[in-house]
Amino acid sequence: MALSSLLLTLLLLPVAAASATLRGLDSSLCVAHCDNEDAPVCGTDGVTYHNFCLYRTAACNNNSLSLASTDPCPGYLPKTPETTGRSRPSSGNEVALDIANASASSCPSNCTNVYSPVCASDGQTYANSCQFSTARCLAHGSLWVLDYKPCSQVNTARRTCGLGKRCSSSQQCLMELETEDKLCVDSCAGVSCTSDSVCALRRTTCSVEPCPPEPTCVAVV
Repeated sequence: MALSSLLLTLLLLPVAAASATLRGLDSSLCVAHCDNEDAPVCGTDGVTYHNFCLYRTAACNNNSLSLASTDPCPGYLPKTPETTGRSRPSSGNEVALDIANASASSCPSNCTNVYSPVCASDGQTYANSCQFSTARCLAHGSLWVLDYKPCSQVNTARRTCGLGKRCSSSQQCLMELETEDKLCVDSCAGVSCTSDSVCALRRTTCSVEPCPPEPTCVAVV
């Protein structure tokens, strides 16, 4: 009888481990230190963790957290040193949060003063993409690029939104970071929800006050 119980326990261990991975992990699986392996995974909180170890550490302290995907979350752009020149930032210039409550120490701190302005959704002009990335990191990912020029040169009421179109006065024109597509969007509880993927990053806020129907751009008169 004892042997049968032991065999059953051994058979159930892999199932239990997989279940823990999906629903949040038991505190006995917590680790004190994670390495810098670059293998991002996506949590159900919308956060991209730099590797599974960091996700597991977060899940140990949050039983509601589970693994959404073994790929990065939508909108994730990996951390790299600041690039110079006026080329637009690609997927290597942004910073994604490794943990849900990122501290200032996890955000870029060695940005240069090379001037290549970025106008952000908070109305502030950042000197370059690295400084914008720092601000976005500190704001837990709630900042977005409006345009690659000073905000003083961006019409706050009716921003140009793609070729031959302008947003209505109640909308903003935001740029998706990965594709650089410009979309007219309405405001959702102070958070701009440009698509399902962006709403997913701000799931808590948007579920409290859902986004309005998908906005449309109006033609330039």
